[in-house]
Amino acid sequence: MIGNDRLENDFQEQGRQVVQQALASRGWGLVQDEENFVQQVLIEVGTRFAAAQPRPLEVILEQATVKCYGHIWYAACQATGTTRQQRAFEELHRFLYRIAFNRVDGNEYLAQECAQLALVRTWQNLEQVEDPGSFMWWTLRVVNNVVNRQFTTGKRKAIDPETGKVTWIQIEVTVSDSHETEETVDAKDILENATTLARPDGLSFEREPTMTDEIRLKLEAAIRTCLENERHQAVIIKTFLDEKGRQEVAAELNTTPEIVSVFKQRGLKYLKECEDFLAALEELL
Repeated sequence: MIGNDRLENDFQEQGRQVVQQALASRGWGLVQDEENFVQQVLIEVGTRFAAAQPRPLEVILEQATVKCYGHIWYAACQATGTTRQQRAFEELHRFLYRIAFNRVDGNEYLAQECAQLALVRTWQNLEQVEDPGSFMWWTLRVVNNVVNRQFTTGKRKAIDPETGKVTWIQIEVTVSDSHETEETVDAKDILENATTLARPDGLSFEREPTMTDEIRLKLEAAIRTCLENERHQAVIIKTFLDEKGRQEVAAELNTTPEIVSVFKQRGLKYLKECEDFLAALEELL
């Protein structure tokens, strides 16, 4: 009994430390009753242990913290006219700005414009949030959608038809939103845009590499965790992380390009709902 009590106390203390670190590292200060919040996180951890594949306890604790904080954050954003709402939107603006800043290659003006527009879009469409626990990921999709449609700075790939040599041409694109409707990008958009900024006109603009070996390994591990089908794993990794074309992937997997496309779409469908993948992707963005 004493041993069990000690294990329970150790678990509670580790949970409290991870929760405090997760909140502090993100600048999240909306929690009013820390002890109650920690208990909510630990309850969420219990459900994740029962349902998910084995993973480090700290990872589960951090993901549970993000989910539980999402409920608080979302509710605070709806507390019209209060200082709590103001704090919630200040935190949200910092998050949106950081994502936008990385997406537009450190252009402060464009990042500010995108973050502000994403903040307005979030406020206007709060009722569309079906799961408050996923509020952070929902806003991540909003700001990525804004960057995709509004401002993108990057490089266009140019291939010499005679030598096959690849060069990069620096360009800047501004996309008009005169006919824009509110949308949220899916996992395909987020994953592609982590290294390549895909435009609706069919062009592709690539920024300077920002994916470290460590983050690449985390993304690959997350993809393998999220996708049970090994063929889906292989197609996603080869297509997006190794940047291989459909024909090349088909040859390596001894299948057809059409099958590769099917595996790609099926894999992406599961990825966009997988917190392991989104958590790894957050580090890249």
